[in-house]
Amino acid sequence: MEREPVVAAATDRATKAAEALSFANGLKMLRELKALGRSWTEMGQELQRRCGVRLDKDQLKALVR
Repeated sequence: MEREPVVAAATDRATKAAEALSFANGLKMLRELKALGRSWTEMGQELQRRCGVRLDKDQLKALVR
């Protein structure tokens, strides 16, 4: 198994700009949102908007902790 970061490209729907995504960046974003006091629902919606990934509350909790 390679130890390279998992990277994908997502296109922002509003600006049509491509943004590089990685698992590490997704986790960082979730931790930042948690530190800001965002709800699990808000965190899930933001993850889906930015990364196109849909996770339920329990999955988000497992990643952030």
